[in-house]
Amino acid sequence: MSNALETIKAVNYAGSALEAAELLIFTHGRHGAGDIQRFIDSAVLLCHTLSGIEQPRLVCGVIGGSIARLQELMLQGIERTTVLQGCQRLLTVAEESPLQSQVISRGELTFPSIRNVH
Repeated sequence: MSNALETIKAVNYAGSALEAAELLIFTHGRHGAGDIQRFIDSAVLLCHTLSGIEQPRLVCGVIGGSIARLQELMLQGIERTTVLQGCQRLLTVAEESPLQSQVISRGELTFPSIRNVH
């Protein structure tokens, strides 16, 4: 029971960190490389936490949603290198987990396209 409570807390904390980082970038206009990196780090942390409790669909949702938000920055020409590296890092997280591999191989996941913003 204690372990389950700790897991719930970890998911909540990781989700809150991602939400705070997203607000700084997209609501308050903090577009520095460090701000974007915190957003990416928070998304990766949440993905790893969700992977730990075998929630591949939620992981895929976090990855897809985070890449979509980063794509918005790309379209604005903001911190292009940091954004592209962040997208790559998030895609790597998807490939690392055997749970995500199962979802991806069954065709249940589609990531937003970042091809047209190179």
